[in-house]
Amino acid sequence: MPTEEIKKKINSVLKSASSAQRLKEPRLKKSIFSIFSKKSDQEQVKKISPIFQTTSLKQSISPDKSIKTKFLKDKLKNIYISVIKKAETWAKTFVRNLGFTEEFTGIWGLDIGTNYLKLLKISHEEGRPNLTHFSCEAIPPKFRSGGPRRSEYLKQLLRKLTLSYKAEGELVSSSIAEQSLITRTIKLPQMADSEIPKAVEWRLAQQYAVDLKSQIMSFIVLGEKEDRGVKQIEILSTTVPKEVVVEYFGLLKYSGLKPIAIEPDCFSLVFSYLENYQCKPEEVVVLLNIGARFTMFNIIAGTHLSFNRKILCGGRDFLSALANNLNLSFEEAEKKLKTFGIPKIDWQRVVSQAEEVSPSEEKQVFKTIQPVLEKLITEFRSSFDFYSYQMTHSTVQRIDKILIGGGASQIKNLDEFLSARLETPVEIFNPLKNIQIAEEIDKKLIGQFAPQLGVAIGSALRRTI
Repeated sequence: MPTEEIKKKINSVLKSASSAQRLKEPRLKKSIFSIFSKKSDQEQVKKISPIFQTTSLKQSISPDKSIKTKFLKDKLKNIYISVIKKAETWAKTFVRNLGFTEEFTGIWGLDIGTNYLKLLKISHEEGRPNLTHFSCEAIPPKFRSGGPRRSEYLKQLLRKLTLSYKAEGELVSSSIAEQSLITRTIKLPQMADSEIPKAVEWRLAQQYAVDLKSQIMSFIVLGEKEDRGVKQIEILSTTVPKEVVVEYFGLLKYSGLKPIAIEPDCFSLVFSYLENYQCKPEEVVVLLNIGARFTMFNIIAGTHLSFNRKILCGGRDFLSALANNLNLSFEEAEKKLKTFGIPKIDWQRVVSQAEEVSPSEEKQVFKTIQPVLEKLITEFRSSFDFYSYQMTHSTVQRIDKILIGGGASQIKNLDEFLSARLETPVEIFNPLKNIQIAEEIDKKLIGQFAPQLGVAIGSALRRTI
């Protein structure tokens, strides 16, 4: 049925209603079809959203059988409800495609690490972020190495948590921390925004030989930078195998939660930092998240993520060094790292004269993990040098602050050791700094895991899509 005939049909039904009905029933102030009343309007809408092409004035609209039945029965209220629902659907889609967002009041954040699954919920109903639910579940050692057994265990664990919190159908934002997720910084010549996606795809395919048929690609524009007198657009792109994302969606679907975003862990970590720390435009901060398998190295300039890299050195390297050299289990090694860690002495002297360290248990632990510490520091410096010289083509000499998070950040005195060796202030990252915590949450427990919650908190802080 053509659009004009539908309009006439609605008008005739509305006119046939009695005056009492017209007063009783709410009325649309303006016909929903008015947005298609002019060809110029219609052409603009087609450019913005392909979904509206089916309502072109030149095409007929297939009548909705349910609406047709209501016309025949002359039920004015049902007609109104049907029309208003159509209008709401069209309006939401139209606004989304214009670039506006939908705001949510409460979202679950999920971070699946090697050793722990972190699930929490943040509510924004009172204006300030409020942590209302929290769970940090240890993953048994036999399920930490990946594979089908790990996937099945995680499915069952997340489903159990969803049911226990009665969260089925609620929104969740998750992050991907897979080693297969690769970030690259790409520089492009100045161009229109509409041309950037194709240019990024071409650069990834040609320069990095990325097979975009088997990968999912996303990117953010970092900004505009001048390189040797030429202005360029700086892009941070991420690629991840499709099967990884499919597995995550399958996990979330099975749990009963409704995913609204699956994004790189570095983005979530930056969201968490921006929410909890005051950012100065001229300040350069390194956010170092030391996980079990690798360390996430992020440089944040002002309020923007400028550089991201994964360092192949993590908490497992510290545990393996202790377990292999001192004949300990991983659980015993973890306790020694938290109990003894790094002795409070002259760091420079100990590093240069390691053979003189006394054989006390504290210093024996330090001597065992010292090669791993040196590897971490070397990788840190090379990552910053790469950013300084290769990415910015300038001699960026200073880092104003280093924030360390992740499970290995809890090695005793690690912050003081890194501060002395890197000659930069180092703090333990606190992703709960500006977030209220509900009374029913165990403060001691969450304090114990706080440095590991940066990614989960960042995911849950997402308020819009």
